[in-house]
Amino acid sequence: MLNPQDPVEFGNAFLETLGWQAKPYQIEAWEAYRDGRSGLLSLPTGSGKTYAAAVGPIWRAVQTSRKKGLQVLYITPLKALARDIEKALAPIVGFSGKTISLDVRTGDTSSYRRSKQRERLADVLITTPESLAILISYRNSDQLLQSCHSVIVDEWHEFFGTKRGAFLELCLSRLRGLNPNLQTWGMSATFGNLGLSCQTLLGTDSQVLIVSSSEKRRIEITTLVPERQADLPLAGHSGMGMMKVFAKDFDWRKPSLVFTNTRSFAERWYQGLIEQFPDKKDAIGLHHGSLDQVNRTQIEDGLKSGELKLVVCTASLDLGLDFSPIERVYQIGSPKSIARLLQRAGRSAHQPGRDSVIRFIPTHGFELFEVQGLQQGVARGDVESPPPCEGYLDVLIQHIVTVGIGPGFEPNQLFNEVRTAWGLRNLSREDYEWCLIFASRGGDSLKAYERYHKITEVDGRYREAELRISRIHRMNIGTITADATVQVKFQGGKRLGHVEERYLSRLKKGDTFTFAGRRLAFNKLYNGVCYVSLAKKVHSQTPRWYGGQLALSAPLAWNLRNVIENFRDMIWASPVEPLVENIIETQERLSALPQVGEVLVELCRTRDGYHCFIFPFEGIHLNQAIGLLLALRLSHGDDTSFQVSVNEYGVELLSRQPFDFSKALKASLFSCDNVLNDLTKSVNLSELSQQQFRTIARIAGLVLQNYPGQRKSGRQVQVSSNLIYQVFERFERGNRLLKLAKDEVIHQQFEIHRLEKALQRLEKSRLLIKTVERLTPFSMPVWASRAATKFDSESLREKIEILESTW
Repeated sequence: MLNPQDPVEFGNAFLETLGWQAKPYQIEAWEAYRDGRSGLLSLPTGSGKTYAAAVGPIWRAVQTSRKKGLQVLYITPLKALARDIEKALAPIVGFSGKTISLDVRTGDTSSYRRSKQRERLADVLITTPESLAILISYRNSDQLLQSCHSVIVDEWHEFFGTKRGAFLELCLSRLRGLNPNLQTWGMSATFGNLGLSCQTLLGTDSQVLIVSSSEKRRIEITTLVPERQADLPLAGHSGMGMMKVFAKDFDWRKPSLVFTNTRSFAERWYQGLIEQFPDKKDAIGLHHGSLDQVNRTQIEDGLKSGELKLVVCTASLDLGLDFSPIERVYQIGSPKSIARLLQRAGRSAHQPGRDSVIRFIPTHGFELFEVQGLQQGVARGDVESPPPCEGYLDVLIQHIVTVGIGPGFEPNQLFNEVRTAWGLRNLSREDYEWCLIFASRGGDSLKAYERYHKITEVDGRYREAELRISRIHRMNIGTITADATVQVKFQGGKRLGHVEERYLSRLKKGDTFTFAGRRLAFNKLYNGVCYVSLAKKVHSQTPRWYGGQLALSAPLAWNLRNVIENFRDMIWASPVEPLVENIIETQERLSALPQVGEVLVELCRTRDGYHCFIFPFEGIHLNQAIGLLLALRLSHGDDTSFQVSVNEYGVELLSRQPFDFSKALKASLFSCDNVLNDLTKSVNLSELSQQQFRTIARIAGLVLQNYPGQRKSGRQVQVSSNLIYQVFERFERGNRLLKLAKDEVIHQQFEIHRLEKALQRLEKSRLLIKTVERLTPFSMPVWASRAATKFDSESLREKIEILESTW
């Protein structure tokens, strides 16, 4: 007989049925839950986090099973994970022997099932933040949710520091308002500042509690390299030339995932693998976020059953899906982040006590230094800690409308409630009142338009202004505002997935492109659907998705600089050492290698003009900002102009006219004084803010993409948001959403705090200025990033090979 007072005994007994013994951290979590605590589980992937988090809440649900309604809420970042989580929780629910129900509610749940859930929720419900917000928007949400005593947030690191995380914080503040004794537990495998992460999850009224493990999963990182240096150029390479290296290493007895950083590369590598292993194409799969859900589910099922032995994927398989058969993980190109490496490595041998195995396939020679930096970062525990998302008034406006169209709210009560969310702990009453007015009347500029009057005050309580508003608002709930996509279907009707609208809009009938692992011919774009057929042509282009480019994280950038500056002290794997030795020896012969406290500058003259190459090694975004600052400060406001080009490692300033860089360069150019003002001069901040405002306008409900029976195109959304931005700029310069847009550009695109630290380091460093006769291993990749805009990939590869042959 289980002790009804003790979740520890309940958990031990359950794990015994699986033939397992409870780990110390699992027992610690169960005891903390029994004592009424909330906290964060920071445990390696595959260590039993789900059982550590879920046993306590389900045990409590068993004890209170006489209470009908929602008791435990399990929140997942991806609706695709819901099925796996349901399978993981079902044995615990079944073990209880009591009648408690388990259910799922996501965007994939049928409308019939959702209508039933509006009347009564299961005892344990698996959902996403967006589906939770829709529940909050129902008139009877107080009755549906007030019995919830426990919330489990899976993969919390995926939410932290994002607008979606802020969105979830406000949903949790609502649940805490309904049940002040709510217990919240988060799970995170990879994160740097655990204290801040935990506090952000739990809100302002809870004490931080972190449950972690002294057991660390060992990560085996192997770098695959070609036999010849020439087969791994320093730039202008997609990694496809490494296909034979991969084929030689791959073992069909060891099922594997092949991670790429982009969907375009995933499509290309899948095609390459099919051509490499034509007799094994039924054992090879493709998985990324733009593919149709049915296709993705088939791939996931094939992985679990062992039918598929090799799947090319993107971040779509980064998260908690348990593919126990997977023995190895391959990473094509640098993951650009230590946390991302750990997350992907954890997909292999996804069981307690097993070592993770990841094989790194560089796409160009310089990534050999990056993987060394990754290994060093893993050994040092340098996991990234992004800043929390704070002051998100656009998300707050959406939340105000969500609660308003639901049960309604009293202004003081909601003000106190939302301030329990960590990101709004400093929310002023003035800002809150402004958001309230904006949600109810559209602010000063839009008050004449009824469509922006979404809630109204009646007897001191805010409710929806019109019945139609609730339906439209629910269709647009959330903060995921990717570029508009178009469904791709065969002429016969089978769905393949979604491709971004602006890519497809450029195609003509008969144009071919590769998508969903097939070569397709574009037939027509009609009524928001792209109709295709199988292409007869062998050659086709691959769609480019316009997501943000991955950049070196701060910890990886630091470790990369350390690798470069202390090259001789590094221990290199034997296959890698000859290649990096050759790169370094060539660099030292043609120029120099920067030491600790130095910044290398290379000056060179070519037919293009006068070049200045500087190597901050700060990642593409910060290097861009540094290059723009230097171009402005070197020009002194005269007619001198520079073309700025960057890559992850360096900056190129190119002058068509003679310019004496050696005389002009000085440490003071890197000063932090007036850095924001200078950046504003060097770029069109208004244009960048207007682009950022498009996302803010959609989150705040100013521009709606989804309507009953129709969907606005990306072009329509862009035009609408631009018009509203211009109205605010002209008639309401003090609009807080305008200020939010500019602040987000400064902090997210410019990364101003990280930029200031980088400038301080550069200002204190000695400039190691070298005049060189030709491009070097350091400068040639930066030059190639500019040259790529003028040449196709084949021509660029030939030019790179010619340059390397001169060394």
